[in-house]
Amino acid sequence: MEGQGNWFLIAARLQGVVIKFQYADMLPVDHIPFACRDLALLGATFERLGFFVSPRAEFRSPDAPGEVWPTRGVFLEGGWFDLQAVPSGGTDRLAGPRSCLFRARDLESAAKALQPLRLDPPFRLTRHWDEPPKTPALSMAYANLRARIAPLMLAIIAYDDQGSDVDPHWTRHPNSALEILGLAFPAPAPGPAAEAAARVLDLSGFRYGAPGTGVRVRVGDLDQTAECLTAGLVEFSRSGPEIHVPAFDILECTFSFST
Repeated sequence: MEGQGNWFLIAARLQGVVIKFQYADMLPVDHIPFACRDLALLGATFERLGFFVSPRAEFRSPDAPGEVWPTRGVFLEGGWFDLQAVPSGGTDRLAGPRSCLFRARDLESAAKALQPLRLDPPFRLTRHWDEPPKTPALSMAYANLRARIAPLMLAIIAYDDQGSDVDPHWTRHPNSALEILGLAFPAPAPGPAAEAAARVLDLSGFRYGAPGTGVRVRVGDLDQTAECLTAGLVEFSRSGPEIHVPAFDILECTFSFST
């Protein structure tokens, strides 16, 4: 047993053996947003961790005409980080996970599978790159889950053609990052709706009872990761098959890299 704080992880895995017969696919982690007043500084911080950070883009929404949200992306083979600039006049100086979104084929079927958990109405977005690719703007829609499942907001998201506007070279990272595994929380246990949500959302990568909030990433080569962190003057510790990076500079969360 991995510790009392991880009891739900074990329960979720046991449920998955049965539940996957009921639902063909568990919804995987799609992306984790980070927000900061200084988007350039946030991007530079991720580069110090050894990630490749995409050029700048803007999110727009037919549900909020005239609104624009600057963004940059860190795209992995499995999942991505959405680096966002908070609105002008915002007070967020530190950056950490603001929510976690799970990828669905379509929102309607995912919402039905998640009943009776309540979801907000869908919010539509389009992504527009400052240097437009040869493909049209990517359209997507997401809906927040109102039930308390984890210490931060969870949501489901669906795309019209996921990844179609992302340059494949952007997924190749100096630190060999491959996939977002999940999140770690200092809370001793998940929220009361977690068991119901785990019938649809893949929560197996969530950990509880951690020293603080953290992001967990799978990499291909820990030596390569360590070289990037050293070059970026980032403090880290290494124990067995894992590298741990404490919160630093504008990051209020930890990062754990493992193979």
